[in-house]
Amino acid sequence: MNATSEKNSKAIVEYGSTNNISRDKKRTFTDIPSLIIFSIFFIFYIAIGIFAFCNGDATKVQWEANPEFERKMDFINNLLENMNDLRYVILSFVSFALLLSVLYIVILRWIPGFFVYTAIIIECAVLTIFIISIPIFFLALEGQYNLSKLVSGIVFIVLTSIKLYILKQVGTTVICEVIKESCRAILNFPSSILLSVFVYILEIFSVLNTLSIFSYLMTIQSNYKKVSMSSMDSCQCLPELMYDDGSECDEDVFKTMCKPVGGIGSCMISSCIAYLATPSYIYFFHVINLIFGLWLVTVIFYFGQMLLSGTFATWYWTTNKKSIGFTTVSRNAVTIMKYHLGTLAHGTSPWVIVSIIHSVYSTFKMSKFWRAPWTMLVCWWTIFCKAADNGMILSTIHGEKMSRSIQMATDLCYRNPLRFYIMNKTIEWLAIFMTLFVVSITLPITFGYIASQSNEPTWIYTFLIAIIICALLMIFPILILLSISINTIILCIFDDLKNNEETKEKRHHMNHKLEDLLVVK
Repeated sequence: MNATSEKNSKAIVEYGSTNNISRDKKRTFTDIPSLIIFSIFFIFYIAIGIFAFCNGDATKVQWEANPEFERKMDFINNLLENMNDLRYVILSFVSFALLLSVLYIVILRWIPGFFVYTAIIIECAVLTIFIISIPIFFLALEGQYNLSKLVSGIVFIVLTSIKLYILKQVGTTVICEVIKESCRAILNFPSSILLSVFVYILEIFSVLNTLSIFSYLMTIQSNYKKVSMSSMDSCQCLPELMYDDGSECDEDVFKTMCKPVGGIGSCMISSCIAYLATPSYIYFFHVINLIFGLWLVTVIFYFGQMLLSGTFATWYWTTNKKSIGFTTVSRNAVTIMKYHLGTLAHGTSPWVIVSIIHSVYSTFKMSKFWRAPWTMLVCWWTIFCKAADNGMILSTIHGEKMSRSIQMATDLCYRNPLRFYIMNKTIEWLAIFMTLFVVSITLPITFGYIASQSNEPTWIYTFLIAIIICALLMIFPILILLSISINTIILCIFDDLKNNEETKEKRHHMNHKLEDLLVVK
């Protein structure tokens, strides 16, 4: 009995919930059919990659027949060669950008209000400018205005005003406290930073591997023979051969059965010629490679997200934070691999994405938006990503399947729509501020160093842009880490509030300041 109690106690520390039903219920085992399908696709993906690298022609990957592309490739190759000479310098600046990103999280831990109020001031300033400028432009143009631009400006004013009203309703103190709690969770697990970077590198490697397979498959061609008829020798073949101009042929049969008009000699100009063409099965390989390449990258991303969200949920639900062991991340990884690999495969599968798109299309009757396919693609992808994000987090916490987890997450967000909306907008602002923070410090230091090494403007600006791009790519995983932490903490808070409403036990796991702000006594 004691052993069982101890085991249940450990489970609560890992993904504890104050809800007794969720606490005592066993985790749903992984979605086996989706995992099997994913494994089959993975085997095909590996086999296609081996086939492409063994049979593709590396000398043709650069598409030398395209002069414009060749010039661009020469420029890129020269840039890469020069960057290779300064690889340690570039690595140092990129590492510096990564450290600045971590420093940004430390600053957020203590003074998030500075960034929140700065965002509010910017929003108010932009809103004021639009309110003043629209009537001025309207009067200055004397009625010769663009109606669509006027409507867009009014819509922007209305939406920004609504956003500021929601911000007032939620309260900046709540937002700042959620940010603080999220940053505490990150800093309590320093390995989460390295884990986020590692997962990001795996994603980049998967993308590059998929593109490499695509490039090598493009170079694979087979020898075919087709009929090339010329009117100059009036060559005729037996009708049953059906050797029309351009049809496939056999060279020996053509020489034997195809004669000039009159049947004497052999065709001199018309012939069965050889040519190179892409085999039809290569197109099938392209489809498998691109679909599974996207699927694999998505699975890697959400595996990292589930691992991180499980870790941050552990931080939230554990009352005594000091009792959290350093093996929490590794235990979460084992739990995810045991119970949730199939959930990952199912939740990120192409048919689930299509079903979500179909559901949204059918529910909201958005057929008129088909005239703007790119707009709808962005909307669908945004809806899928948000649903998948929240579903993965709840699946990690409660151990449910993907569909059930999305329903639970949606229910929590419906209970707290204003808080959910404004926290997502806050994440966007924090991402912008992090980018500005890192670039504003890295840019002048990088420029000063490069300028001291060379006086050639082209060389300076080329390397400056290259280093800044590398630095921005490197801070991206930290942005994702911060976003996952905030989303996890806010969903845990929603879950905590719901548990308190549904049970007589008036106990919260949120910190005392959040409890004072959110709980009605």
